[in-house]
Formats: sequence, structure tokens, C-alpha cells
Amino acid sequence: MWTEEELEARRQELMKLEKEELVNIALKYQMIMEGIDSETRTWLEDLGSLYRVLRRDYQPILGVLQRINFSVESLELAVVDEKEDWKTHKKTIEWKIVKIKPGSVLYYEKLLDREEKEPEEGEEQAGVIHH
Repeated sequence: MWTEEELEARRQELMKLEKEELVNIALKYQMIMEGIDSETRTWLEDLGSLYRVLRRDYQPILGVLQRINFSVESLELAVVDEKEDWKTHKKTIEWKIVKIKPGSVLYYEKLLDREEKEPEEGEEQAGVIHH
């Protein structure tokens, strides 16, 4: 848990931000909290609270909830995917949520920006075989 001095330093950093930046930060954390199950959300909201926990051996422990350690169960990516029916050659666009187990991820990239670019004349597209 942070000391009072660390908390005050973070408060001062936030006070320097513009209102729109603060709104964007708050919106991001609201979206994060909505994706968390209610039990975990309660634990997160109670960080810094005084707790009495009863262990399986019935030994009570009194203390301040300082940290919660948990692991990611799955990742969900919002995807727009263009498909072509191999029989009719009609193209369709699918908007979908793809759920992935973290253990199946070999590599990932966080894209900061992306834009379409038309290939220049004579330039070949990577991964495209021309007949």
C-alpha cells in the first residue's frame, strides 16, 4: 500500500491534469471495473479497508486489505473480420468478440495507431501471391 506521502504525490500529479484527461482516465477505469465479476470488484473497491478474515483453521486475522493478486482468465478482443465464401466468392464483414485464453497467446502487440494505405503502382503486397 502507498504511504501518505506517495498518495499525496499522486494526488498532486492528478491535479495537474486537464479535466478531459481525468474524464478519460475515469471512463477507462469504469470500463475495467464493469468487466470484473462482482466478488472481485468488491475486493478491489475495499482496498485500504480494515478487514477481519477467518482462515480455514478458524484463525482470525485482522488487518488492512493492502493488495489483491489475481490472474487473467481470458482476453476478449473486439474484431472486424472480412471473410470470403469460398463457393460464392461473396465477401462479408463480421463484427465479433474473440475470447482467448492467456496460455494460448505466443506474442502480442499494442497498436498505437493504424491507417489504410493504398499500394503504389508496381508495389506488391506482402503475403499476396499474384498469378
